[in-house]
Amino acid sequence: MPAAKGDSSAGGLTLWLPGLRAWPGEALGEFLPRYWGRGRRERLPATTLLDLAARLWSFPAGPLPAAALLAAADGVAVNGRWVIALEAVQIQSRQGQAVVLPMPVETLQVEEMDVLLAAARAHFAGAGWEIAGGKPSGRWYVLAEGVPDLRSTPIYAVLGREPLDLLPKGGDAGYWNGIFNELQMLLTAHPVNRRREAEDLEPLRFFWAWGEGRLPDTRPAVRWQGVASSTPWLRALAAWAGVPLLHGLDALPDGELRIFWAEAGEILWEWPGDWRLEETAPAFAGIVPVLHAALAAGVAVQLWSGIMPDGMAECVRLRPGDRWRFWRRAARPGRGAAALGRW
Repeated sequence: MPAAKGDSSAGGLTLWLPGLRAWPGEALGEFLPRYWGRGRRERLPATTLLDLAARLWSFPAGPLPAAALLAAADGVAVNGRWVIALEAVQIQSRQGQAVVLPMPVETLQVEEMDVLLAAARAHFAGAGWEIAGGKPSGRWYVLAEGVPDLRSTPIYAVLGREPLDLLPKGGDAGYWNGIFNELQMLLTAHPVNRRREAEDLEPLRFFWAWGEGRLPDTRPAVRWQGVASSTPWLRALAAWAGVPLLHGLDALPDGELRIFWAEAGEILWEWPGDWRLEETAPAFAGIVPVLHAALAAGVAVQLWSGIMPDGMAECVRLRPGDRWRFWRRAARPGRGAAALGRW
């Protein structure tokens, strides 16, 4: 993996842990509390991960316009318009409750997707806004010239949950929720989906609308020289900002790590482990050599959490000398603001 070139031999590493959203008891393992106790802690208000990402990337106040970024990455001509993403999902019954689930990969053929998209575009022609399809993701988008008063729940916060209380809200929510419901009924009755249901195949009829917003007129100054992430909207943000995507940071041998941090500049690494799971702490221990090598090379390290139940995130800043502060007691993220086991 080629290193991203920076302006200084001592850059910075921001390790973002979006799956750290509460105090999960002993599941934190040994290393994370050790780092948390040695650095300087700051609590930050953020409603969603999109709010926190906007702060990380110095976007204007408000959630990151994930839909517009994804649309641009999908080759959709955004042209300064407001965009909301339509993510294909399933609605299924689980323990007597309807929950949102991801759509199986490659559920529909490309030809079927094109036919359904054409039907939706024709049905809503003249509505004052446009439905567009993105490739290769298969995601759909609504693009409008104005900026509706609409606040959605991001798709990652909906999966596995009952959707009714999570529908978009705001002054224009009645209109747009009606449009999305009309789209569902249109697709349910379409011959493509009727045929698929007759063949016991999953139809495409449910969408979750999320990520609304417009791209800023001017691109914010970006501090990053490289981004490591598997999250589509964060990768789309890196592509829009012209920041190279990095791969395999946790697989570099020690010798290459030293060379990498001598040249890396400022790096943002999103590490997606879910800290509710027992296997997350051992997996985090496997990337600790990367953190050790960064600090040994004179790199400043920041650890960012996800959103705690009280609507706050935490940031811990570590200077190279902090790795020797063995007398500092280990500390748990949350400072008691997140109840044990409450996610």
